[in-house]
Amino acid sequence: MTCTASLYAGHSKELKLTSPEGVHEVMFRQEKISSSVNEIVYQVKYRGREVIGSSRAGLQLDNRTWELALARKINQVKCWMDNLEVDSVIYQPAVNKSWHPLYGERSTVREAYNEATMYLSKKDGSNYRLNIEVRAYDEGIAFRYFFPEHPQAIFHKVVGDLTEYTFSPVRWRGQSNGRKRLLSTLPLTILNSRWNGL
Repeated sequence: MTCTASLYAGHSKELKLTSPEGVHEVMFRQEKISSSVNEIVYQVKYRGREVIGSSRAGLQLDNRTWELALARKINQVKCWMDNLEVDSVIYQPAVNKSWHPLYGERSTVREAYNEATMYLSKKDGSNYRLNIEVRAYDEGIAFRYFFPEHPQAIFHKVVGDLTEYTFSPVRWRGQSNGRKRLLSTLPLTILNSRWNGL
């Protein structure tokens, strides 16, 4: 999917984004685990092959301090992310520009990516919101968690990163002994035996 210059607000609970040349594809979606628990998961593909399988995305927060200070009675769930719901997904216009660093190996750096944001909120009266901002570059995938300003909150206390990376068992990685050398490939299963010896 190539993003056009217009914004698209989807009512889907899924964000699907492809890099400008179609090298990488990333998908975020909401899965209902039980009647009161939603989980955000993501996947990444490289040239059509899955490199990160369905993996959990999210953060763990502990906002009880300010909730008590403001005398707010909010139903505490086991995991802060559990009762977030996807409100919308908005795709931004494609970016294709370049910039000139002051120093480095290249005099011009190309910056080309497609971008989308998944907007989530809690429906328990707490006014908590979370945005997941995703970019798909031909060189890789980037995403971040962004907290819009809360009308009453002083802060959000992040106490853990719940993001998981479920790699497929038979994938290959490049190995290089230096800059601009030929790469050889090793299966990831070999790494386990090498790491166990450390």
